[in-house]
Amino acid sequence: MKRVEALWEDDIHAQRSARGTILDRSLGGICLQISIPIDIGSKLTIKGASEQLSGIVVNSRREKEDYILGIQFDGPAKPDAT
Repeated sequence: MKRVEALWEDDIHAQRSARGTILDRSLGGICLQISIPIDIGSKLTIKGASEQLSGIVVNSRREKEDYILGIQFDGPAKPDAT
C-alpha cells in the first residue's frame, strides 16, 4: 500500500485534494482508498513521492468510513512503476 495525494475538480469546478492509499495496481488502473466520495467520471491526478498518474473514476463504493475507488488510467502505465 502506498500513500498518495489525489487532486481533482469538483462539480462546481473548485480544485480539491485529499490523501489516499493505493490498495492495488494493474496495467490499466489502480484501486484507491480515500476518506471522501469522488463522483464517477471525475478526472484525478494521483501524486506519490516518485510518480504522478492520471485517470478517471470508473467505480466507487463506500466501505466503513472510507470510499474505495476504481481509477482507470488515461494512458498506458509503466509496468515497473509502483
